[in-house]
Amino acid sequence: MSPEAFLTRWRELSVRAGEKHAGLLGLYFLPAPDPRLSEAANRILVETGIPDTNFCNPTDLEEGLKRIDEVYDVAYPWPEAARREVEPYLIVGHTQGGAPVCLDLSRNERLAIIYYYGNFRIAGKTFINSSVAQFAESLLIFHSLLVDYFTAFGSDAPLLEGKVPSEWVERARAAIREVDPPAIADDTCWTIELDGL
Repeated sequence: MSPEAFLTRWRELSVRAGEKHAGLLGLYFLPAPDPRLSEAANRILVETGIPDTNFCNPTDLEEGLKRIDEVYDVAYPWPEAARREVEPYLIVGHTQGGAPVCLDLSRNERLAIIYYYGNFRIAGKTFINSSVAQFAESLLIFHSLLVDYFTAFGSDAPLLEGKVPSEWVERARAAIREVDPPAIADDTCWTIELDGL
């Protein structure tokens, strides 16, 4: 999807959301292209932006992309082996729990949530999307599902497991699968997120 097409769909979604939900529909942009990224990734991050969602807060973009070791200051310097381990990961946002959502430069700019221990070791990774463009489009699909839900059930309706109609969840799952088939495999971010609705 081109940046122009994304922004058109985002504006349409914002209109559907109305004033009450407008705060949910923030976009965050990278201030300038990052030389470490592909032209396609830079175009999305600079021209389109990344939507703020309930599992990815991309406000970090406004200060440029940083590695995990540049963001998480600790009382002691990072050991060289730990620094090398996190070097390919550039943070584009954080989950609600504070785990970094990262671009993995060693894997063609795939996106993943990185979990790490306080002792400078990566504890695990959860795959999100194969590219920045697919991430942005998947977030758009997910946000559309949330706008539909809050429009139908009220802005104060809780997002609890089993409350979102299953046909809506399956429609979103199919749409994300069409955008990025690996994103709907077992134990991926989108599968976990959609299974929780």
